[in-house]
Amino acid sequence: MPINTILCDIDGSLMRPSSGLYVDEEIAQKIIALEEKGMLVILNSARALSGVLPLSRQLKMDHFGGYVISCNGANIKDAKTNHTLFEYAIKQEDALDIWHTILNHQLIPGILQPDHMLALKMTEGYELDAKNCHIAYNLTKQPEESLKQAVWKCTASGTKADIDRVIFSLKEDLEKRFPVKVVRSTDTFVDIIDINVDKFRSSNQLLRQLYKSWDEVSAIGDGLADLECMKAASYAVAPANAQLAVLKVADQILPSCDENGCLVWLDELLRK
Repeated sequence: MPINTILCDIDGSLMRPSSGLYVDEEIAQKIIALEEKGMLVILNSARALSGVLPLSRQLKMDHFGGYVISCNGANIKDAKTNHTLFEYAIKQEDALDIWHTILNHQLIPGILQPDHMLALKMTEGYELDAKNCHIAYNLTKQPEESLKQAVWKCTASGTKADIDRVIFSLKEDLEKRFPVKVVRSTDTFVDIIDINVDKFRSSNQLLRQLYKSWDEVSAIGDGLADLECMKAASYAVAPANAQLAVLKVADQILPSCDENGCLVWLDELLRK
């Protein structure tokens, strides 16, 4: 079955991690050329929605159609109609308990709602998130006063050394007490999402809703969160900077994201 859909991780795959809202223009033009030929584009990211929608517009997905999966699968939106197809939220009372649990592990807690992030204070990880996801941060010691919307994810941030020291105990503590899963997204940033959420489940649900199979999909990814999508896709590619487990399942290893290695993949798709 011919490939007619590309599933794209963003940070570490289409661009260098934490390098802003937009991909290099050469990459954008290649993806637009694929869309002009009928390719469906799905962006599949750990970023907050506000960090993915600007990229979808750069890629003209609001014109051609396409889908945005954000927060590691917590929200799925139609890029053309701006309609939310489905979302998975954490209960507000659980989010508050998770906040205090993160504090007990000496990390800085955060709670993501649709239009802003609550955080105790800014960290390097949160500074990068604010920049890359173009999201407003509300700093507070009393999150319950601002918790008025759906909770798409909770977060924990700190230095790499801080997170290295507590990540396993934090993960065990949270996953034992709450219906969540803990995903380390970067060296300085941890995502806590609903237990039913991950990139593969949300991608699979979207494809089923679109009456598509994985045989029609080519996927690019670099992290463990991308692994199951890579295994399921008809053709999977990974940049050289990807984690070892991802490199092992890739059908093709590209130059690193620092070298815009995804261009090799996009050129192959255009030729085919």
